[in-house]
Amino acid sequence: SYNMSNNNTQPKEYIIVDVVSDASWPWCFIGKRRLESAISQIDIGDVPVITRYRPWLLRPNLARDPTKYVDKRESYIKMFKGDVGRFNAMVKRITDIGLEDDVNIAFKYEGDIGTTINCSQLIMWAETYGLQQHYDLKEAIMSAYHEQAKNIALPEVMLDCVRQVDGLKEHVEEAEMVLQTDAFKKAVADQIIDAQKKLNVNGVPHFFITAVNGDVARSFNFPGAQDTRFFTNALSKLNAIVHETDASKL
Repeated sequence: SYNMSNNNTQPKEYIIVDVVSDASWPWCFIGKRRLESAISQIDIGDVPVITRYRPWLLRPNLARDPTKYVDKRESYIKMFKGDVGRFNAMVKRITDIGLEDDVNIAFKYEGDIGTTINCSQLIMWAETYGLQQHYDLKEAIMSAYHEQAKNIALPEVMLDCVRQVDGLKEHVEEAEMVLQTDAFKKAVADQIIDAQKKLNVNGVPHFFITAVNGDVARSFNFPGAQDTRFFTNALSKLNAIVHETDASKL
């Protein structure tokens, strides 16, 4: 990831990855790790890869009452219309993928789940301090939920994640105010509506990858936590475009 706020001028050439994602969905965490793995594997020279996370609500009904929590396991079984076998199959598959070298997530399935709208507010707020802070807070929140079985709808859990991030830990009181005043709630809702209506996103994760070379940009998008090789190929193709000297060929 790349922190644009550390530079006075935006680079002329870069690759930007916008990810529409819900922190509570295992495939969003898997997609995040596979993308990171792909970025670390390809040789892109000095071209920065900028990653930004955009909100999504997988369980919009929970957002109506931020103090309502449900058992994580029961919520999944309900999603599968009571089919425990399908839930167990999902757990096995996700646990196995988590053990892969390019994913490395120790998934847990106990604990409660609530709305992720307030996590999304804080992740958006973090971006006001820089993209690295935004990125690191997303990681801390996802890890708290998926690896530590914490309820990321609880303010104390979210604020504990803020305390773990360099560049945010000094601003915990401000983060608390964001939660108390719903400072970014409308902005989060607007981005979700944009994703649905303008970008035609209907499931997460959904990746939008854009290569920028001066005034010329080329992008493509795809749904799902594709395997790392898919990300590597996509980034390599766009990297070639970024380095294309004759912009008319883009």
